Amino acid sequence: QRRVHGGYMKKWISVVSTVCAASSLALSVYLLWKRRTCGNKPKHFFRNMHRTRHLGRINPASTAFFLCDVQERFRELIFGMPGVIHVGKIMVQACNIFDIPVFVTEQYPKALGHTVPEIDLQGVQAVEKTKFSMLVPEVLQKFEAANKKTVLMSGIESHVCVQQTCLELLALGVEVHILVDGVSSQRKVDRHAALSRMQRAGAFLTTSESVIMELAQSSDHPQFKAISALLKVKRPDNGLDNVLFSSL
Repeated sequence: QRRVHGGYMKKWISVVSTVCAASSLALSVYLLWKRRTCGNKPKHFFRNMHRTRHLGRINPASTAFFLCDVQERFRELIFGMPGVIHVGKIMVQACNIFDIPVFVTEQYPKALGHTVPEIDLQGVQAVEKTKFSMLVPEVLQKFEAANKKTVLMSGIESHVCVQQTCLELLALGVEVHILVDGVSSQRKVDRHAALSRMQRAGAFLTTSESVIMELAQSSDHPQFKAISALLKVKRPDNGLDNVLFSSL
């Protein structure tokens, strides 16, 4: 029995020695590969590599703008509606400057009316829908054809149509930027909850002025005078700015 036990022990020692040798060899190969491919880059380079994909940088060539259901029937119902209309108006104008495609939807316009007249949709066809999300087949088909990876979004209501559109876009791998000065709901609590949920799901919370300036990138932009004029337009004083992040 001792001989048998001793034989098993020798076999296990042999197996462990082989595994350790293989692990040591694999580690040596990995370190050699890392040295050759990565060179002498500083430690913070590797520490921050995973973050570069999540910076949320935007540029006109890869961006689209979604305007969700900013319709006449909601004018007196939505908290901070003048601010939502203002952002929709200047964003559509900015998209014309930057040659960014604009996607507009209207929720059951027979009952809720069409997009408010302050927002000039010349050259843009609003898509009628009954689904809450903007990603109805007609919009989705055109968006896929446009081949954009980033969506800027404003409209109503934050916790229903905006949120559902945002989550569907994120599920498709699209980067979403919610313009917090251009989204709202009838109740403040719904707006707060929607902003929090969308951010936790992976959307970026930003403002219309922030994205417009990032799209311009420099005061040397050939249309900077027109861009600057958009941002100088007086914003409605409707209390929307005072509750942007109070619950986040």
